[in-house]
Amino acid sequence: MEKRKKTLFVSFATQKGGVGKSTFTIYAAS
Repeated sequence: MEKRKKTLFVSFATQKGGVGKSTFTIYAAS
């Protein structure tokens, strides 16, 4: 469940903030 939430958050951040923000989000999630 936790992993699925993170994946959803990352994909949401990618759509909202573009590449730079999504890269940061991936680093923050891992």
